[in-house]
Amino acid sequence: MNIPGKISSLSDQELMERYKKKRDQKYFAELFTRYSHLIMGVCMKYLKNTEASKDGVMNLYESISDKLVTNKIENFGGWIYVVTKNYCLGELRKQAKEGVVENSLTESMEFELQPHHTNDYSLEQQILALEKCIEMLNKEQAKCVSLFYFKKKSYKEVTNLTGFNLNKVKSNIQNGKRNLKKCIEASIEKE
Repeated sequence: MNIPGKISSLSDQELMERYKKKRDQKYFAELFTRYSHLIMGVCMKYLKNTEASKDGVMNLYESISDKLVTNKIENFGGWIYVVTKNYCLGELRKQAKEGVVENSLTESMEFELQPHHTNDYSLEQQILALEKCIEMLNKEQAKCVSLFYFKKKSYKEVTNLTGFNLNKVKSNIQNGKRNLKKCIEASIEKE
């Protein structure tokens, strides 16, 4: 969906207010897109399965749009984290009842939200730090990292989508990942 530049410059609060007033899906789509990578990250953390996490993002899109209208939300980022976590815990409860909870990852996730030496910090702190840090990456790195890790695109797909050559894509992903890790660690340690 192509959202005009004017909508993308609105704050989260403005997007929520306009969506509540007009029920125009473009406002919600812009808001949700801003946080979709975080939603996917939380789903991966709890559900430990790429397909289940993708389904979770789609299911949450529908339920969040309804909840957004009926709830007073001060901080969308914090609220969406709690809603996503609760959704995942509900899914895990369902799986436990059905006897299908898996003890290990069915697919490895190369990029982890929780580096080993920040285990003392909450996932919410890490996600909020990740959100800020992605905005600090240069545009090329942010685009490549987002496509590769959060949209699960291959190097070739990222190359096709961005127009960068393969070496540039690999470099942007490697440098972006390193910059994100440094930024997240620094951001969390400041708190």
